[in-house]
Amino acid sequence: KLDGTNAAGQVFPDERVVAQSRSQIITPEKDNAGFAVWVAKNKSDFADCAQPMHMTIFGEWCGKGIQKRTAISEIDRKVFVVFAIQFGGKEDDISRLEIIPERIAACVPAHPDVYVLPFSGEAMTLDFSDTEGLEEAIALINQQVDAVEQIDPWVKATFGIEGLGEGLVFYPSDDSF
Repeated sequence: KLDGTNAAGQVFPDERVVAQSRSQIITPEKDNAGFAVWVAKNKSDFADCAQPMHMTIFGEWCGKGIQKRTAISEIDRKVFVVFAIQFGGKEDDISRLEIIPERIAACVPAHPDVYVLPFSGEAMTLDFSDTEGLEEAIALINQQVDAVEQIDPWVKATFGIEGLGEGLVFYPSDDSF
């Protein structure tokens, strides 16, 4: 998890591009930390990603000047770090959420300030009927969170900056991935 502001770029099949914050459409005139201005400036990169189905590229807009407490805020610029893409969901379309980093990477703009946040660590199974197994999983998760709070491994590997990370996000998974 990165400490910034939630952002997304909607890309329509006709190559229209719209920026949004977590809760609303934003524009360069009514922006969120400069994200809408950045999307407008890079609109053609997003339009090049258009698919037959509407897509919303979800990520964290983070970096210089957005937050001040974590390692990602110490990089020299703002970046859009993608963690999911929703396909569909407009005009009664059924939506599908893509969370697999390799699949996301195939759909996002090839831009030096766009990154796809990779999965980290091994998958784990949580069996809610196994109290002992859950206690072991909780201990492991707490160790992982403590480690990220010391040094964010993705920020260190990507930008060479050591410092506080914000935490972890877990995704449910099944054998259909």
